[in-house]
Amino acid sequence: MLTVRAPVPADLDAIAALGREPGDGVLPDVDASSSFRRSLMACSEGIVVAYGSIFSRPLHPARLRLDVFVSPDSRNHGIGRTLVHQLVAKIPKTDVRDLQANYWQSDRSSAGFWDRLGFEHLMRTRIGTFDPSSLAEEPIQRLPEGVSIGTGAELISDRSIWNGIALLHETVYRRNHWWNPPAPIDLHQARDLFLQPADLIPDALFVALEVAGPEATPHVAASAVASAVASLRASSGAGRCELGWIGARDPDLKATKPLTDVLLHECFAYARAHNWLIDIEADDADPILGPLADTLDLTDRKTFLAVTKARPA
Repeated sequence: MLTVRAPVPADLDAIAALGREPGDGVLPDVDASSSFRRSLMACSEGIVVAYGSIFSRPLHPARLRLDVFVSPDSRNHGIGRTLVHQLVAKIPKTDVRDLQANYWQSDRSSAGFWDRLGFEHLMRTRIGTFDPSSLAEEPIQRLPEGVSIGTGAELISDRSIWNGIALLHETVYRRNHWWNPPAPIDLHQARDLFLQPADLIPDALFVALEVAGPEATPHVAASAVASAVASLRASSGAGRCELGWIGARDPDLKATKPLTDVLLHECFAYARAHNWLIDIEADDADPILGPLADTLDLTDRKTFLAVTKARPA
């Protein structure tokens, strides 16, 4: 007989034994709109056979996320569907946000499961690793007049420019996530999200700077603003790094491509000089990394899919 109930801390090991990390599923339910959460587990003959949760992410609150995992031996018996229906039933009536689920493209079981429940494609994310030394070294583009390149190591002590770099990251991130709109991000949050010291490689944070005030004279100093950015980020693996956010303040991709190409060149040159492999994670919605991923011979290639289902208003 199948029973469905909320998990308690004592269930943690049994949920983990499914091969699924329960995350915060054993924490108390939360009802705030920015952090709503409910979790359920299914047991058959006293054995945990499935686990599921529905929750909102503070950074991306536009949809409610569903995560369901059923033991391989217990699939195709309607258990996952039961969990989804009971989780959705726990959403407050005043909350009409659409639903979202994620899975690896190689997981055909998950693909069929969410498809049968009426979920439709939302976004594809490609993940992999490439060797920058295998890329043809193209001639360095000429920088536009009035533009120079600085590194994070050189700019971190200038509070105004450093704050501008944080807000530039926010602009690029928000523009590239039109399909999953972020919540408002203030300056403090932008610095915390995008300029975490543990993630930064200061010498490999490349920033295009444009003069934004009078030219320097003996009496008046020129001011500069960050207009484009590209970076390499620290990785947990030895001999590798991650390609970070890349973009420009100006949304005109054609106009800014020469500038972002220069910054990408700097990133690749830095990685080559250190004999690093580069990890990349590229959404199809990213106008720079998406097309770049099409050209790369990625190893350890994986594809992550996001699917969504509208809910009646």
